[in-house]
Amino acid sequence: MSEMNRHRIFFALWPDEPLRQQLKQSLTPLLANTKARRVPMHNWHITLAFLGNVTDAIYECAQLQAGDITGLEFELTLDQFGFWPRPRVVWLGCSSMPDPLNDLVSKLNSALQACDFSPEHKIYNPHLTLLRKANQGLDVSSVEPIHWHVDHFVLVESLQTKTGSVYKVIRRWPLSSTTA
Repeated sequence: MSEMNRHRIFFALWPDEPLRQQLKQSLTPLLANTKARRVPMHNWHITLAFLGNVTDAIYECAQLQAGDITGLEFELTLDQFGFWPRPRVVWLGCSSMPDPLNDLVSKLNSALQACDFSPEHKIYNPHLTLLRKANQGLDVSSVEPIHWHVDHFVLVESLQTKTGSVYKVIRRWPLSSTTA
């Protein structure tokens, strides 16, 4: 590959198929009466670090750096909806962030600096984007908590198609079930 190739990439938590089906079953009735654009179920994820359009060199560097990251498995409870008026997004997130998730994001951001990546300087808010171009949040007082056992993280490439973005998992890295 030449240095001119670009890859639109991000690191993420990627739900397995049983969790996607559980999310679909729980969320479909809540999303049914909206005119906003639904994010396709096969694209559901929680971003850890968004690198954007990068060269082949940064693409390779990011994979090497991720391979050196150690972290613990954790339980993530998705239990609250949110709405950001700008960029008009409805999301599902967690009311309490597990320490191992915060640690993983911190290690990832730190390691990626070797690849000329500058992390965002805002509080990390793990969320799964459900709707785009929404005019308001969901009129839901509570959500049945969805429990997600996170045992790996992934590198994803965003590919542009005529019908929108398609996310392709490039690589997976396991998290440890015990402290070393």
